[in-house]
Order: sequence, then structure tokens, then C-alpha cells
Amino acid sequence: MPLNGSLFASSSEAPGQGLQIGSFARDVIDGARSGRVTAVFERSGYIEIDGHWVCVANVEAGYNAVTISVRSSPGNDWLDYFQVGAPVGITPSLLSISDCPAVNLSPLMPWSPAVAQSWSLSTLSNGLQALTKWAPDVRLPSDGLGQYLYGSEAIGVATRESDAASSAITSLTQWLRGVVDPTVESEVLARSVRTLIGLGPGLTPSGDDFLAGMLIALSVCGAKHWQHQLANAVQGALQGTGSVSQTHLKAAMKGEGGEAFHQALVALMVGEGDRLGSALSALDWVGHTSGWDGLAGMVTVLRGITDRPSLVLDGCCLS
Repeated sequence: MPLNGSLFASSSEAPGQGLQIGSFARDVIDGARSGRVTAVFERSGYIEIDGHWVCVANVEAGYNAVTISVRSSPGNDWLDYFQVGAPVGITPSLLSISDCPAVNLSPLMPWSPAVAQSWSLSTLSNGLQALTKWAPDVRLPSDGLGQYLYGSEAIGVATRESDAASSAITSLTQWLRGVVDPTVESEVLARSVRTLIGLGPGLTPSGDDFLAGMLIALSVCGAKHWQHQLANAVQGALQGTGSVSQTHLKAAMKGEGGEAFHQALVALMVGEGDRLGSALSALDWVGHTSGWDGLAGMVTVLRGITDRPSLVLDGCCLS
């Protein structure tokens, strides 16, 4: 798709001001010159560039590895320019839709998720204990996989998703604990992932969010070998879900997701109960059940680490 002359219009004409960009989104648009709009929602739109999707979203939606976060100018919403199928032009300073300046990309600061500076088995155990205080059963959604926050046996009212996911989550929990025969690990992982991929309604189904949570937690905690194994299984099953969810899973395979997920994960790792409370409140706003589904995947990994500290080979969680 050729560049249009209007792309060289002043970026000050754009109704949107880009604020921050996640690492996945940055890698996709780096050096790109064109794309197309593939989806439009209330607070965000997606653009496809060379087979990869990037989210462009109002800053109120929260920061994310796959997102360019944008603030609208008064009385002029940048999202009004987004129409599915419209051509996208990209320069280092400007995102244009159908020849119209839409989002100013200069300056655009990189977004990085929260990081646990220091953690141990003791602080992690404290964080998991605090979770039982801040996330009682009555707060969990009536559907999705949030019930698995408390272990591989779902607690609370069973849902269609939890019933369908039961055997897969049990297998993944056993894999983390080291009780799966190494000669069949790849087969067990592939079967479990195929069960979860695309499981549930929405743009990011519950099963996908659960897997994303596991991938992010394994990466952040330093369990590189196990993260690589699970990522390989997810990569092989990506076509079983939609394009939006594929985008978020690809970022999770690199160890990054949304701001709220990382804040909750760090709070659990360092055992800060008060910090966990505010993080869980933020997760309530992530999709219909996505926040809880992703957290359940993270907690599955964290519980696995408390049972088997050797999962973390090069981290500090060994004492």
C-alpha cells in the first residue's frame, strides 16, 4: 500500500495524542509504513500490520503490551476515524486513517509492566494467603474460570467453562508439580492447550486468558524452561481462537500483558496485601471475566512454585 501525501501533514492536526506504547505494539509498528483497520470497539480499535494486530485504545482502558494508548483532543475523538477495512498509514510521528491524520505518535513513551524487585517463597506465600481475603467466592463472576483461583478443583458454582476446562487445568497443575511423565509432557501440554484455546465467549475467551496468565507468570518468575514448553504448545494451537485473542497470547508468550495483570502478579509475589486489594479492583474492569480468568492462570503457576521451588532456576524464589 503506497504512502499518501497527506501523511506528511502536520501531526498537530491529529485528534489523538499517543502517550505510551507496549513492547509488542512497538515491535510490530517499528519500520512499518501501512496497514488496515480490522476491528473497532467502544474504547479501542485494532490495526493489522504484516499479519500482526495492534490495539489503539483510549488511555482510560489501561496500558498493555499490545496497545498504543491515546488521549483525545477536546471535542474531537480520534476513534471516529476508525472504520473496519480503512487503510492505515504510518510514519514515525503520525498514524493516519483513510488519508486523515488520526493519532500523533510523537512523542510516544515506551510502557513497561511493573516488576517485583525482590521476592521469595515467604513473600509469595503471604501474597497467596492475602488472596483469600481479597477475593472471596462471592466476588467471582458467575461464569468463566475464576473459580480456579483456589486450586485445580474449582470452588463455587460450576460454570460451562469450568466444567469444560477441568481435565486440562488438572493436567497443567500436575505438569507444574512434576508428576507428569517427562516422555509424554509435550502430548499432555498440547492436549490441555487445545482444550482451553477458544474456550468461552468474547474477544479473549476464558481459556485463552487462563493460558495467558500462566505464560506471563512463568516468564516473570523466571521459570524459563516451563514457559518455553507451554509457549510452544500455545503457538501450535493459536489458530483455534480469534485474531484479537491471538494478539494477546503472542504478547503473553513474550511475558507481557496488561497493566492490571502485572500489578496483581507483583503484589502476590512480594506479599503486599494492601497493594493486592487495589490490583484486584482494577482486574474487575478487565473484560467480562478476563481479569479473573487471567489471574486464575497466574495463581495456578504461583501455587505450583510454592509446591515445587525448582521451577524457578535463575530467580530469587528459592528460599
